[in-house]
Amino acid sequence: ADATMFSAASKTAFRQQAFTSFQKRRYQDVSFMWARKNPEQARDCLAVPPSTEKVNADSFDNFQDYYERRNWKFSSITDSSELKWAKRLVSHVLSAPLTFSKHYPSRPRQRVCVVGARAEATLPVHYWNEMLLINHRNIESTILEWTLDFCGPETLTTSSNVTLRHEKDKLKLQWTHCGYFHDMQDPKPEWDGFVLYNPGLGHDHLREGWQPTMEYLLASTEKPILLTAHSETDAKRDAQILYEMTGRSIDYQPNAFASCISYEDPYDSTHQVSPNLFVTTIIT
Repeated sequence: ADATMFSAASKTAFRQQAFTSFQKRRYQDVSFMWARKNPEQARDCLAVPPSTEKVNADSFDNFQDYYERRNWKFSSITDSSELKWAKRLVSHVLSAPLTFSKHYPSRPRQRVCVVGARAEATLPVHYWNEMLLINHRNIESTILEWTLDFCGPETLTTSSNVTLRHEKDKLKLQWTHCGYFHDMQDPKPEWDGFVLYNPGLGHDHLREGWQPTMEYLLASTEKPILLTAHSETDAKRDAQILYEMTGRSIDYQPNAFASCISYEDPYDSTHQVSPNLFVTTIIT
């Protein structure tokens, strides 16, 4: 499918898809509760503004900056509290693409695998298009040809591949493998790098399943790996696992493009988490 142009009908459909995905999850964040009570306003603020000129990557350091640069519309909301909740809602769908754009070392042509993809693999594709609207100084005035492959047990490979375009730039989204990365049949594609959103490498319920995949990724030569973590606790656990596997101290930093939504860890009711709250990039 070619998503160069979006009709009014398709925009309405994707806003409905994004809103419905929030309703299906049992999150208790106040922004989701506001969205359930105000579905029309929620759909309006989730609408992606028209694509005009690119936004310089150096010109924004947080979501508020980005909303202003992209002229994101919140005009239907006048109450200050509701405006805060609406912006938190939008941060949730923009967190993955903006975290990638700000923290992954971009090149004009690259193929990157999102390993262990979950929510990222179901994100309405229009939000990924934001990556093409950000101008990186090191690849300025260069035509971009990017591919993101989604791989993980929760990745639905029945999804059709999509090519997003802005002017001459293009981003291809591919739902490549449903299952563990290390179970993917060889030979695997030649990826230029990897992204792991909130993997939980050191989580008691997840670490064993991640070990063979991480052994493969860390054996790659001079390839970047972008990792995020749900919380400071999550980041410390993951950093410890990486230290045990590499002998290197990995420094996670707070991520200005973390989702502003928080919810309960499904394995630990005392642990509040937010997607992509901490971030690090390592070169293998």
